[in-house]
Amino acid sequence: MPSGYYKESRSLIEDDVEDDESLIDEIDFNNKTILVIGCEPRRKTYQKAIEKRNGQMIWASGNESLDRLERLVMQVDCVVLITLHMAHYGSTSAVMYCKEHNIPFDKAKTRGIKSVIHTAYSILQETKKHTA
Repeated sequence: MPSGYYKESRSLIEDDVEDDESLIDEIDFNNKTILVIGCEPRRKTYQKAIEKRNGQMIWASGNESLDRLERLVMQVDCVVLITLHMAHYGSTSAVMYCKEHNIPFDKAKTRGIKSVIHTAYSILQETKKHTA
């Protein structure tokens, strides 16, 4: 077997299990806007999943200019960082702008749909607790 074969196979299996959307069907984002940063190949998949749950998504690669990234952060209710699939520059800049503008954020544990949805939902629920 080639080097990394088992590691890659396991990763693909984990992504398949991770993307079982039946585990997140009850989530409703209540028209909140979520900025997802990173993992461009899954951009449309994330957007469909968020819109299916009554949310709006804005996507960024993490390589945008600082001005553009700040403007994007200022337009949203929360930010989900997919740090495994974005530039270090983008993640540190996004976090800086989130803190500066009091926009809640967190990183997704994986690149899977369930992880991104749960991360966004957790951020919004936590924010709801602190503003109630």
